[in-house]
Amino acid sequence: MLAQITYFCANILINYSMATKTAFIRTTKTDKSKSANVRFRLRDGRTFQLNHKSDISVLPERWDGKKQKIKERVVIDDHERKRFNDSVNDRKKLIEDIYLMHGKGSVDTLYTGNKPFARYKVPSEKYGTPFYLTMAERNDLYNFDLSTRPALERQRDIFIFQCVIGCRVGDLYKMTKSSVIDGAIEYIAEKTKGKEPRTIRVPLNSIATEIVSKYTGLDGDRLLPLITEQKYNEAIKEVFAVAGITRSVTVRNKLTGTEEARPLNEVASSHLARRTFCGNLYKKVRDPNLVVALSGHADESKAFARYRYIDEEMKTELVKMLE
Repeated sequence: MLAQITYFCANILINYSMATKTAFIRTTKTDKSKSANVRFRLRDGRTFQLNHKSDISVLPERWDGKKQKIKERVVIDDHERKRFNDSVNDRKKLIEDIYLMHGKGSVDTLYTGNKPFARYKVPSEKYGTPFYLTMAERNDLYNFDLSTRPALERQRDIFIFQCVIGCRVGDLYKMTKSSVIDGAIEYIAEKTKGKEPRTIRVPLNSIATEIVSKYTGLDGDRLLPLITEQKYNEAIKEVFAVAGITRSVTVRNKLTGTEEARPLNEVASSHLARRTFCGNLYKKVRDPNLVVALSGHADESKAFARYRYIDEEMKTELVKMLE
């Protein structure tokens, strides 16, 4: 990627005015279901422009060409949305920084053997150690009496359902009664749809079956009483606070890159349900292939690799093997 930026920056003009940066995608009319790479264009004046095709990809239906980010109306996990939008903005900033720093020099300067762009590093996606609910916490949350707050109870049920099937929130919002086939939920993960589309089938355990049965009376083909994703995430935080699940967890501050302690109810979101599914399942089977088959993670997923972290309980079990 840096080699591509270096190549097109080697053609910059000596004089610098007010350069503008634009992110956009190109799609074919025949197939808009495949992910498209985000492209970048830097313009300086009327006659000068630079183009860069990045490795950042997005489904065309999600791309807001005017705002150059994920469409606001698209149902997608907040963490995933922020990660993508930040990646686009960071790439714009990197291109501008390189242009400003080396654009005022001559083209002989840019072709020296000193490799002036070698010092520029695009940081890879960093993931902290995943925190998730224990089985006991999940069960306490599910059994907590919210009969006096039925609206909150419904969102609690949806969160628990997500905890036991492990899907992304975007896939959850696309599920209907028709998605339940022979005692299992079936769906195609939207995130990998344009790459390696495959049907994910997750058998419904007793908790999931109980929740589905509880809402069979919904109108039409609705599987669950869903509300907007933003309000769903707000409800999750409130449920945790009301149920007293407020233990401290270590999270990575995305602005500073440092780790900090936060109450679980303040950082809980729909994605915590997916981590709860993956984390507890991995601790049970210790086989990533089995978990991935149910979670829908892409092969060699960096996000999933975090679950290989060996916690204190697993360490204790290993040491006991030596007794």
